[in-house]
Amino acid sequence: MTTHLRAFIFALLLLPAITVFGQGEVGFGTDTPAEKADINGAMIIRGAAVAATPILGTIRWNSTDGMHDGRETPGVWTRLENDEFEYNGDYTAMVCGTTSTTSAGTATGTSTTASETPFATAYSDKRSQYLYYGTEIALGGLCAGYITQIGFQVSVLGAPAALNGLTVSMKMTTTTSLSGLTWDTGLTTYYNGNYTLGPGPNYISLTSGAYPSGFYWDGYSNIELELCYDNVSSSFNTTVEISSGLAYTATRTHYASPGVGCALTASVTEAKHPVLYLTGTGVGPTTGVGDYLQFNLPIMIGSPVLPAPYVHHGPGSITAEAIYDENVIISDYVFDNYFDGEMSETDKVKHADYTMRSIDEMTEYMRIHRHLPTIRGRNDWEENGKFSTGELASELWVTYETHALYLKELHERTLVAEQLLMTSDEILKDAYLAEIFRLNQDNTLTESVKSERIALLNQKIEELNHAK
Repeated sequence: MTTHLRAFIFALLLLPAITVFGQGEVGFGTDTPAEKADINGAMIIRGAAVAATPILGTIRWNSTDGMHDGRETPGVWTRLENDEFEYNGDYTAMVCGTTSTTSAGTATGTSTTASETPFATAYSDKRSQYLYYGTEIALGGLCAGYITQIGFQVSVLGAPAALNGLTVSMKMTTTTSLSGLTWDTGLTTYYNGNYTLGPGPNYISLTSGAYPSGFYWDGYSNIELELCYDNVSSSFNTTVEISSGLAYTATRTHYASPGVGCALTASVTEAKHPVLYLTGTGVGPTTGVGDYLQFNLPIMIGSPVLPAPYVHHGPGSITAEAIYDENVIISDYVFDNYFDGEMSETDKVKHADYTMRSIDEMTEYMRIHRHLPTIRGRNDWEENGKFSTGELASELWVTYETHALYLKELHERTLVAEQLLMTSDEILKDAYLAEIFRLNQDNTLTESVKSERIALLNQKIEELNHAK
């Protein structure tokens, strides 16, 4: 070691900010360096100038990319920073918590018919019970919480406009159809008083009585609603919006002159109900400022084996061996409902809105709503946010199983048709009778559809009898 080098080392040892140990450990800002270079503070790399042939492990600053590079293999520089960027910015999300008014049921028209409008004022007294599926209500954008008012859209005001002793009662229920003519019990009264109708929306408060918060809805249960009133005069009916073509019995009603509205006991039922407007806790936009990460490259999770060139699909894509979405729901209830005629108690609550429509009913539903009854449509997609992959997979699952049952029924009918073409009149009559028996056992058809098909088969049997 030369005298000059010894003097340099001695000078370094005297500098309080730099410490050099005998084995070559150098400390910057620390007296106890633990590695060959130990920096207590920050290090600045200025510029990208390096040796003509940098060795592996060299670090440089790349002013073009604004990143640090590391020499990884001969001739190759690799960016050291991660590719994600953290930002802080505005966002808008759809969340529950706002007060809003939504509708249950899609208006397919209006009606002034006494059995359909809740205000059949051509009669002095009226009593009605209506069933609304939880999915109908949630689809309108209502969340779990208190419903403070309900309403109906009046297009033509009837007479008298004043309703004496209007009573509104409600309850949550697992009932999926108002079958039978016996009036349901167990409803709680939320409004009782005189009410005057007017054109346009008519809202009835549910907070004016013994329940100042209103009617609590859990976010998924079906709702049964009863309205009745007791007038002393009558003139003509009030016209309201109606949702018809339902696959379940949604109305039980009776009207009379004279009588006591809330004590009427006779009834008729229908597969339709008036469109119901509800005010409560709804889905609405909320804004704020938060942190988020942006990553401009594809993500590979695990080591999925994909044939070249499909290693990935470019920026923004995710390639993985498996993705699990907790929104996927197994749909055994479709087959339970079809083959056993009922679901498990748990499925009755979770899927109370499910019903298998006949092929004709499915076709009519698609004509009106322009989407399958087992998959939500574009309006819900655009208004309430895009579906998760799990939700979409669940709806597709139900659709596949439902359509498999349609294929089963079509196959059975095809076999019957083939037999009919090859049999004598007596065997033909037996086949008709067998089909009538099958129709009577079919719980997927409405009574009107059953009656129509059975009448046609009986007519054919009668024609065969007369042909002898």
